[in-house]
Amino acid sequence: MTSARARRGEKSKTGGFFTRHRSVFLYVPNLIGYGRLLACALAMARAFTDVNAFTMLYALSFACDAIDGACARAFEQSSTFGAALDMITDRVATTALLTTLACADERFRLSAIALIALDVSSHWMHDRAMTTLGKASHKDVGGTRYGWITRYYYESRLFMGACCVGAEVMYVSLHVLAIDPTERTRTWVWVISGGTATFARLARLAAPLWAVKQWTNVAQLVSACRILAASDAVET
Repeated sequence: MTSARARRGEKSKTGGFFTRHRSVFLYVPNLIGYGRLLACALAMARAFTDVNAFTMLYALSFACDAIDGACARAFEQSSTFGAALDMITDRVATTALLTTLACADERFRLSAIALIALDVSSHWMHDRAMTTLGKASHKDVGGTRYGWITRYYYESRLFMGACCVGAEVMYVSLHVLAIDPTERTRTWVWVISGGTATFARLARLAAPLWAVKQWTNVAQLVSACRILAASDAVET
């Protein structure tokens, strides 16, 4: 029995491309992560010159965020590197999007700076807190001192997805509304969608989900700080 189990373990380490193997950098979800970063970079490069490309590329980058997790589970290719890559990619994409919004309309500059600071600090402190608690995943908040909103956010994929989609839709809509009117009216994205009224409506509809996302970030930051402080107190 032991030898059979060992053979299965060895097979999983040296298996095919769509199984768990030794080349972690080439795991399918990690390749998707690299693609997310590339699509995001290309979207930012076209943010002020080609609304069609910007919208499609950023939407592609965001959609891949759901695909990489599904692939990791399906192919048993979850990894510490992959989790870190996913976290970093999320922060980079949101920061880049808020930066382009601030550049497009100076009225959003202070808000964008504050939102970037909250997003980065909240997730960084949360990741540190999870490491301190010995958790293998930053989403494993069960049995911790996190508040109900943070626990529900990480335990419900539907709720998390809705909040993330709401925030991204709001930022993209505001960016499209903020760019040069002469440029945006020439695009099929603008024409097919119905123009100003549609993007303004999308931003308003997404606002409640965006607000919940920021509430979760604040709650997560506060709880993470308390967990880290409690850990320090125990050690003294």
